Amino acid sequence: MKKYLIGLVSALLVVGVISGCGGGGSSESESGSLSLNLTDSVIDATNVESVYITIMGIQYHTSGGGWQTMDEFEGPRKIDLLDLQEGNTTALGQFTLPSGHYTQIRFELNASKKSTSGCYIEYNDGSSDQPLYVPSGEEKLTGSFDVPVNGDVNVTADFDIAKSIVAEGNGDFKLKPTIRLIVNNQAGKIKGILTDMVDGEVYRVYSYEDGSWADTEPSDFENSVNSANVKDEDGDLEGEFVLSFLAAGTYDLVVVTLDTTGAYNGTYKVFDIDAIVQSEEKTEVTLGL
Repeated sequence: MKKYLIGLVSALLVVGVISGCGGGGSSESESGSLSLNLTDSVIDATNVESVYITIMGIQYHTSGGGWQTMDEFEGPRKIDLLDLQEGNTTALGQFTLPSGHYTQIRFELNASKKSTSGCYIEYNDGSSDQPLYVPSGEEKLTGSFDVPVNGDVNVTADFDIAKSIVAEGNGDFKLKPTIRLIVNNQAGKIKGILTDMVDGEVYRVYSYEDGSWADTEPSDFENSVNSANVKDEDGDLEGEFVLSFLAAGTYDLVVVTLDTTGAYNGTYKVFDIDAIVQSEEKTEVTLGL
């Protein structure tokens, strides 16, 4: 299983520092409030118990002022990302910022040294914890938000753990953050039902922006927006899934089959259904295999 995880991780983590720049910012007298939350997508590894990150600080960048620290952040914060799947979130805090437009932020992680890293993988088979480290300059974060004057914006950072862990090939793992910023009141969700499931099979659904799927898509589904496992709690071969924190727009869905270890087995079906997601709304779909 660990060999499988190492192979899987080659397209997986990208976290060490979530950074970015851009953004506006008015005078200090014109300020608003940012409520920042964290969530995570599913991971393809049944031998992993937890994936911990330790956030030491959070920064933002403005076009005129460079990097600024969010002094109101209460760190360090140790977080198990696997607790934040299936639409679950944790609040990172509420911060007073200059009003204006922001395109990126930065999470300062305790992951610069492998020997003392506060970011690591914990296995459920008794194996030693695997430290995660962050090489400088390897950051990736997309999304934008506006802080209104005397107002509040609620934003969720979707940390895609399955795209953020990279195996070095020498037994080491590095963290390369792949994170989306979503303004909560501008996002919706897709709630679906998958029918005609095969007994004993395990399924996952990936969302893609309309027209972005290609049959040459890598096996790590790196161009997907997010993903969710299908749950068949009644054993009637009909399962439910929820794709949360989707920006308003049109989406296609791809259903893939997993083996007993949680690995993608090469079987998929594309649903070019043009599911329309609207802000703060739930779109319901039924997919038949």
